[in-house]
Amino acid sequence: MTGANKAIELDKEYHIHEKVIDTLKTGVTKAQEINQEYDITGKIATGIKAGAEKVMEVNEKYQIQQRVGEALYNGFNSLYNAVTGSAEPSQLGGDNAPAQ
Repeated sequence: MTGANKAIELDKEYHIHEKVIDTLKTGVTKAQEINQEYDITGKIATGIKAGAEKVMEVNEKYQIQQRVGEALYNGFNSLYNAVTGSAEPSQLGGDNAPAQ
């Protein structure tokens, strides 16, 4: 007898499949009841929203996005200068691509 056949036989004898489905249904129902009573999903959503708003507030206050952008741009220009020994890409004109 193969493992699959033995599993089918045990399921027929003990109704394992049905018991698992019933347990899952009960678990989902209980989770829904707890959520309805304590508004867990609403609290999570509120927390995520508050976190996002705080990130935006800090970004605006300290200009993080702008400063990071400037740092990346300046770093790229310094690296480009070091590698090519020529002018910064912003001084080359056109689409800022190195001259061929």
